[in-house]
Amino acid sequence: MVSYRESFPTAGSGGASFGNAVASFEPDEARPRRRRSRTADGAKEHPSKPAFDRVVKLCTQRDRSRFELMQRLVKDGYTEQEAAEAVNRAVSCNLVDDARFTDAYIRGRLSMGKGSRAIMGELKGKFGIDIAALEEDPSAFGLDEESQMERAVGFLKAHPPKAKDAWGAAYRKLLGKGYPASVAARAARDWHDSLSFS
Repeated sequence: MVSYRESFPTAGSGGASFGNAVASFEPDEARPRRRRSRTADGAKEHPSKPAFDRVVKLCTQRDRSRFELMQRLVKDGYTEQEAAEAVNRAVSCNLVDDARFTDAYIRGRLSMGKGSRAIMGELKGKFGIDIAALEEDPSAFGLDEESQMERAVGFLKAHPPKAKDAWGAAYRKLLGKGYPASVAARAARDWHDSLSFS
């Protein structure tokens, strides 16, 4: 029986480049099996590494919130107590800091043109951040109405909507980016008015 590898042209047979490209492919080689993460009865296996090691690995990829880490560790098979101890240890050595995470997350989302409604919703829902401080003093984080107005108009100038109803399209675009309705309406009007004068 001819193997898969032998069925392709060799270097001297005119099909050299194609034959060489697949020469290293061996479909009959045994592939390593992935380790299953569940036991025979369907229960999740307990991870072999300590929970804190997992926290360190996750935090080297990007900054994370306490809530996010707790959920991830439990999902990975650690008990809630192990997860809580690992996360508390990470907080005590300043590896995890919700205030730092919040600040970095807001700055990142603002640079993407997101509005306060989307940012606060994500922080609260996905990351378990208490957004009371953001609501009390939004200007400290650049989420006040005037700062958002400036960013929203800038976003529309950089990414103008293409539609017959320019104002309506701009308004919907800003709502889709998570701006509050009042900011979206004002910014869309200001942007639309600037088109008339140019």
